[in-house]
Amino acid sequence: WHSRRESGRDLADVRKEKTDQITIIKQNDLNFDIEFDYDYFVDKGKLKIENYNFIIVDGIIDTVGEIHHLLQKASENKENYVIFCYGVNDEVKHTILNNNRRRITKVYPIDIKVTEESLNILNDIAVISNDEVISALKGQTISQSIRKRLKKGKRITIQKNKFSIERVCSMFQYKTHKDFLMKRIENANI
Repeated sequence: WHSRRESGRDLADVRKEKTDQITIIKQNDLNFDIEFDYDYFVDKGKLKIENYNFIIVDGIIDTVGEIHHLLQKASENKENYVIFCYGVNDEVKHTILNNNRRRITKVYPIDIKVTEESLNILNDIAVISNDEVISALKGQTISQSIRKRLKKGKRITIQKNKFSIERVCSMFQYKTHKDFLMKRIENANI
């Protein structure tokens, strides 16, 4: 028996096995069913990454220079890096794909397609990851933020048009954010 949460509901997967033991696993993963550029993962199928470095960028990664320090760190320490953003320039995409293929880096952009449903998704990711969204509106730059110590995520599982993140924030932070979103939905419906 396997229990998980999806869209605010507890779900269970039951698998038939011949065994004398029953294992119950509770996961703190939150699922995001959203369209994103899957080119970085197409040869990997379902990719599960644990203990990964990440950055959340409110905007487009426009030049390699913006993530130069991240690419350098990734090539030196061989750790996994996930970039949540709303776009990646073709030159940047080509550089990341080429470095990943050659096993120089393990950098995985979650390049989310901007739609009405995805406008606030980076804030949701920031809350559950216990981090902030890097934004030019706050005077932040991608390069400066990368030079600081990036936060670590516990686990992310990536599939086509779907990814799930293990919650890092406290249950209080999660429930507070969820209540805030529910009130916004209620007010929008009025």
